[in-house]
Amino acid sequence: MAEDNNSEVSVELLDEGPCQKRMKVEVPAETIEAEVNSNYDQLRKTVQFPGFRKGKVPRALLEKRYAEQINDDVRQDLLHSTFDDQVKERELEVLGRPTFDDVHFVVGEPMRFESVFEVAPSFEVPEYKGLTVEGKAIEVSDEEVGEELEGLRGQFMKFDEIAIGEQKADDIAGCRIKLWAGEETLLERDEVYLKIGLDQVDNIQVEGLGDKLLAASEGESLQFSVTLPDDFAKAEMQGKEAELELALGSVRRQVLPELDEAFAAQLGAESVDEVRDQIRKSLEQRRTIEEESRQEEVLVDGLLESIEMDLPPKILEQRRTELENAKRFRMIREGKSEEEVDKLLADDPSVGEEAGAELRKIFILDAIGKREQVFVTEDEVGGRIQAMAQAYNRDPEELYEQYRNSGMLEDLRGGLLREKVRKLIRERATVN
Repeated sequence: MAEDNNSEVSVELLDEGPCQKRMKVEVPAETIEAEVNSNYDQLRKTVQFPGFRKGKVPRALLEKRYAEQINDDVRQDLLHSTFDDQVKERELEVLGRPTFDDVHFVVGEPMRFESVFEVAPSFEVPEYKGLTVEGKAIEVSDEEVGEELEGLRGQFMKFDEIAIGEQKADDIAGCRIKLWAGEETLLERDEVYLKIGLDQVDNIQVEGLGDKLLAASEGESLQFSVTLPDDFAKAEMQGKEAELELALGSVRRQVLPELDEAFAAQLGAESVDEVRDQIRKSLEQRRTIEEESRQEEVLVDGLLESIEMDLPPKILEQRRTELENAKRFRMIREGKSEEEVDKLLADDPSVGEEAGAELRKIFILDAIGKREQVFVTEDEVGGRIQAMAQAYNRDPEELYEQYRNSGMLEDLRGGLLREKVRKLIRERATVN
């Protein structure tokens, strides 16, 4: 508990719990009156009343019309400015937004209020210089280079139309389809593209379709009885029997470009060997970044083991909820029911553990960043926004405004700072 009294403000600071404080504040009546008078003076300079020149309106008339508004403005301004001044004076690192309770505000009397808020945990910063970490060799095999090269070829794939009757597995069949049940037509399309060899139309399993398309002639009608899937668009037909008719209209074959100089030129290289070299270097760079990130994670995890730290309950619960919602969304997207998800989450303590570990890492990295005077420039923030905008095909200025207006800009800046601190820890470590 701390207490501070001066000519202006009386403050009592109490420990409310782990990382929680209660501040009791009293602001002298003279300060309240001075602020109210200042507001009326400013108002008199701008407001116009019939029969009075600007700046000459009597105080009594202003009070009659504007007293409630001015008192409320002064109350709000003093609440926040007094709290902010006291926090700054005591060098408190406030997390989240404070709440104000038991506010007493009457002009002519001292203003009193209490505020409960959370602060960053206090802990001894562990030794982070000269740590050791086991490194892994960066290796890229010829097979991996070949797989990447095939992927590049796939990006330049063409489809050549071939004669019906010459189709093979993996060719693409252009079909006219009709799906119905009884007298009701459920689906009818003039051209649907199907991969020959698969027994499937959209999400409907069609037994024997692949073999029949392999042997089909132009315009031949192929008939099938099918069971509509549980996620069929028309809910009342899910799980019901239906009839499917297909007629083959065209066949196209995937054609990959030859591995020659023409293909290399499309990639800005003079030869296929140069393309392979570029792929190898790109994979090595990617693996190097991944390995450096792994080393940083190991080093930071090691720091976690060396300290005890209380965590602010509200911030911890907020992060746990965010992680739980993200996990819930993923499981529902994978097809699990709400009941299954509820049970899995109720039986899974890992979400809370993950939230706690994340917050502890944030506090450790922020403390090291403060000690090392690490900072993030506006150019670095702008560069990250630019990269994200390019990745998501967004306008950079629009994305910046979205981040700024939503309050996410500070989160982005904090993330960039912690990336720099992680790198600093790794660069000062010994890699075996």
